[in-house]
Amino acid sequence: MEKKKSPLVKLLLSFIVIIALVLGIKYAFFNGSYNSGVSNASSTDDTASLTSALPDDSYGTVVISAPKGTINALLADTDAKMELGLSYRDSIANNSGMLFQFNEPGVYDFWMKDMHFPLDIVWIDADKNVIGIETNLSPDTYPNTVSPDSDMAYALEIPAGSAALMGIATGTILSF
Repeated sequence: MEKKKSPLVKLLLSFIVIIALVLGIKYAFFNGSYNSGVSNASSTDDTASLTSALPDDSYGTVVISAPKGTINALLADTDAKMELGLSYRDSIANNSGMLFQFNEPGVYDFWMKDMHFPLDIVWIDADKNVIGIETNLSPDTYPNTVSPDSDMAYALEIPAGSAALMGIATGTILSF
């Protein structure tokens, strides 16, 4: 003979199942295991969870020659990589940075959202000519944005003070 479950036991079991489902969904979304159908990082786009930095191996790289040295830069060439930028990192090496490559020249706004260190941002036109530099941009400037005065095709983010150390100034032509 089977014993019937009381309504209170049924309610308690239902509650436990709902809690387990909610925790499972929360874990999937907030620990990066959820994939919303966007192709994986090995394709031309990425599945950046904008709560942490993407692994460096999900980016292409480019070596930029400046008058006083070279910069090893990660290439941000998708909307998700550009939106994330260098956010959530504690620091980057002095000879490192991130090069933003835009599909077409324009004036694009940059912010310091979730940044942990100051940057120099170098605005570069389609001919790889430096058209402006924003120096020592503090993370405290967020939510304000900065942008160049004219169309750019690239922007280079490097640690604060690096533009001067590398001999980069308005009018400098970079090669990469």
